[in-house]
Amino acid sequence: MGRLKQLLPFGQTTMIGRVIQTLQQARCLTEILVVVGHAGAEVARAVEPFGVTVIFNPHYRAGMLSSIQAGLRAASPDATGILIALGDQPHIQAAVVQALVQAFLQRPDKGIFLPVYAGKRGHPALLHARFRAAILALPHTVGLNSLLHTYPEEILDIPVPTDDILRDIDYEEDYRRELGKLTE
Repeated sequence: MGRLKQLLPFGQTTMIGRVIQTLQQARCLTEILVVVGHAGAEVARAVEPFGVTVIFNPHYRAGMLSSIQAGLRAASPDATGILIALGDQPHIQAAVVQALVQAFLQRPDKGIFLPVYAGKRGHPALLHARFRAAILALPHTVGLNSLLHTYPEEILDIPVPTDDILRDIDYEEDYRRELGKLTE
């Protein structure tokens, strides 16, 4: 986008602030870690009022998997599940997070929980902590999707009634589109 999208204004807060608020509203997560890289100090200052833990990923240039791995290293060793949410999906709903957690609690035979809208998988994703070592061992060149290909029998798709799980913000027109949805 040419600018730090996590800190773009979004409603009464910033884009990352909106995502954090949603995760907090879900009231089913024991800790929220925000992994930062580029302009990490600036993002850390912006999220400080939310009372989250900020983790700096020194390898952020290696891609999103490196940030997921940094978050996993910092997460409580007692965590039974790991929710991976994107900082550029400000319309994610607390109900989606709650549905993933509910499925996680009800289906111990599965380990990867993905929201699905109209047959398409989106974010956030919830993974059982038993995948921690496997994720940490992934090379940055493959991405987290390789885990899905390795363990397809572990996946439980959770149908959700919104395409919010599919939309993120990568371009200026995406940002304008999502801002327009604030008034809908």
